[in-house]
Formats: sequence, C-alpha cells, structure tokens
Amino acid sequence: MSDRLLREADPAADWRVDPEASEAQAMLAGILATPRDGDAERSGLVSRRRLATTWRAWRRRIAFGVAATVAVALGAPTVFSGGPKGAAAAYAVTAKPDGSVELTVRWEQLDDVDGLVTTLRKAGVPTEVRSGMPARFCAAPADRDRNSQALNEYHPHGGSVSTDGYLMRPTLFPAGSTLVISTFSDRAMAYTMLYLAPAGSSACALSGFVGTARYTGPGPRPTRVTMPQPTE
Repeated sequence: MSDRLLREADPAADWRVDPEASEAQAMLAGILATPRDGDAERSGLVSRRRLATTWRAWRRRIAFGVAATVAVALGAPTVFSGGPKGAAAAYAVTAKPDGSVELTVRWEQLDDVDGLVTTLRKAGVPTEVRSGMPARFCAAPADRDRNSQALNEYHPHGGSVSTDGYLMRPTLFPAGSTLVISTFSDRAMAYTMLYLAPAGSSACALSGFVGTARYTGPGPRPTRVTMPQPTE
C-alpha cells in the first residue's frame, strides 16, 4: 500500500527519459566526473605515501653521497707541490688525515722560498720566512727537545745537515709559535734552516734547527759541516 501511494505522489512517475538524449549524456558525465569523498581520501593517501617514499629514497641518496664525500676527504692526503714549469718539483707538501704535514724538498733546486711558505700555510702550517739566525734559544733544553718533536726529520739522506724530508705536527707547536724558514750565509757556506720561533719575533728559537748547508766558496771546503747553534 505504501509503495502504491508513493508512486501515485511522485510527480515524475510518468516521465520517460531517452538514455541516448544529449541531456541524459551530459547528466551522466557530470555524475561520473564528481569525485566521491572516499575516492578523494584514498587519492590523497596514495599521494602522501608516494611523496614519503620518494623523500626517503632521496634522503638515503643524499646521506650516502655525503658519507662518501667525507670518507674520501678523511682518507686521502692533500698534496701541494712547487717548482719551475717543465722541471721536477722543488718541493712537495702533503697534508695528512692525522693533521701532520710532510715536507720533502730538493734544497739545491729551491729558489722560491716565498712560494714554499705560502704552500705550507695552505697545508695548515703557520710559517714565516726570515733571514739570519736567532742569537739565542728562548726555551730550556727539555722544552726545546719537546718542541723539536713537532719538527721531526723525515727520510734523512747523508749527514746531519743533508736531509730533504720533514714531518711536521702543527698541533704540537707551542702556543703563539710559527715555523721559520731562514736563509743566511756563514763564511763559505749558505744555510737554509727550519725551526720553531715565537710568531713575529726573530730574537730567539724555540726548537733545534734542521735544514741544509751548501758550500759556496771561496774559502776551504769543510770536511764536516755542523749547523750553527744559538747560545743557551
């Protein structure tokens, strides 16, 4: 009874709609094009999941790239060299991962002391160039020996003044000190010395000397060369 009453009250009960009509096709297209609430939620959820997955993948790639770069930077020494073009390098400076700096030098070829100073500074060694020899030591013998550990000879060749390699440890330099490269002459010899000294002062030395001596004449050639030393 209720179904019959509803049909009789329906104002569109007698309508006959042609499914092929343009109005019907337009209505159907509009209905199908309208997103449902559930569809929108599912679509948004899928999009968020895709974004999260993509971001995690890129984050892994970035982290791997950074880690690889750091590993290379920590594991590989940095090498600087200098010398005339077309000739063997007069020196090589290698900054090592442990903070030490290795210097190898061909003293007989070294004609650019300022260039060596600049290169050592780039490698992290505070360095100055001076002429002459300090008159005295400004450290007691025990302190002087300890400071000399920061400026060890490396790969010695020949006598005490004929070395071409040094291993420097800037972290062991006394506070306020610098590596000095000093060139000067004494009678028939020309000296190039490395030692530690107070920065900006040429009055005294904080460590013993290492370096090279070259015979220049015209006096007699010495049979044995010893490094000049400041007074105690």
